[in-house]
Amino acid sequence: MPTSNLERDNLRADFESVLEFSQSQVKALLKKYPVDYYPMYTVDGQFGRDRKRWTHWCDGFYPGMMFIFAAATGDDEWLKQAITHATPLEDRQYDRAVHDLGFIFFPTYLRWLELGGPAERIKPVLTQAGRTMAMRFMDQGQYLRSFVEPASLFIDIMMNVGTVFWAASESGDDHLLSIAHSHCQTTRRTLVRGDGSTATEANLRSGYRRVPAPNDSSGLSRRFLLESRPGVVVIWLYTILSSKWRELDTWKRPPLNADYYVEHTPAHGVTPWDYDAPDTGPLARNAGRHIGVAPLPLQVYLI
Repeated sequence: MPTSNLERDNLRADFESVLEFSQSQVKALLKKYPVDYYPMYTVDGQFGRDRKRWTHWCDGFYPGMMFIFAAATGDDEWLKQAITHATPLEDRQYDRAVHDLGFIFFPTYLRWLELGGPAERIKPVLTQAGRTMAMRFMDQGQYLRSFVEPASLFIDIMMNVGTVFWAASESGDDHLLSIAHSHCQTTRRTLVRGDGSTATEANLRSGYRRVPAPNDSSGLSRRFLLESRPGVVVIWLYTILSSKWRELDTWKRPPLNADYYVEHTPAHGVTPWDYDAPDTGPLARNAGRHIGVAPLPLQVYLI
């Protein structure tokens, strides 16, 4: 956290530099690819050479950055491009194959709404996305299942459960609100460790009790720590707005997530691909610097 005017000025300069560079990168993609192309990762440093994808879970990030550019610069052309690239995603509001509807609609339709977009069109889409997300709820176990299998609970659903909170708040549906809170409680109990780190996945079997050790199929152990932090912020906001603040007791320890991040992230600020990765070798902690993926810093929900 910046503690002096100089540090704050330097941080602002860094952010403005990142914002400018990001715009140049996205402009290059706009010139090269059609409007229905959503970059996910590179092969040999190039987008557009995608191998088979799992679930198209990243598709909201690309137009989401355009909405951020529009908000930051006031440039109507960015807003036009953002809408053009977001609206092909609208049918995903009914997509029951993924647990990533927050990734699809919060960076896009929610930002569009916040920028003065037509509420009569946008709000029903966001509400339906939340209702569709809620269909993943497992009564036995009290969690939103991942796309993998019924017994699978992912930490990154914490960045998608906000769609259920949003739909509950917009519609006044207490059942949706209960689903969202129950998922958060189960996640806290099964995936957040005592030191503030998080596991990627838990397989809830044998009556959907927690298995002795969470399965970290997407990393060594603590890869998705960053995905729990914005999710916790979403919980706090929607819990307070819904007058259910007492249920925050379940999440009274989330600051440990932030403490763990601060203590274990290198001084240069580039997070390791997995916090348990070794210092050297093909799975080294700094390997993430060399892996081409859709840029993350501006994708995250800047609440």
